[in-house]
Amino acid sequence: PEQSNLVLVSGEVLFPNALVWERAARPDDYIARAGGYTQGADRARLIVLRQDGSVTDGGKTALRPGDELMVLPKIETKNVELTRGI
Repeated sequence: PEQSNLVLVSGEVLFPNALVWERAARPDDYIARAGGYTQGADRARLIVLRQDGSVTDGGKTALRPGDELMVLPKIETKNVELTRGI
């Protein structure tokens, strides 16, 4: 199918969508085109799911046609409970 020339942007973005792959586009470019990060996004946690099933760090890799760029949510830490226990 024609899906191979698309990059799927999912997770903590405002408008998860399949976008046309561009050779020069960086992960942040795709995220901007998907409306940007949500409030719950962890901007440091991007992963890329490849069509072959492999997973790579989205912040450090060039995207290929057919990739899925996933923005992971923030993990709430238990700092309040930690300080209460001290």
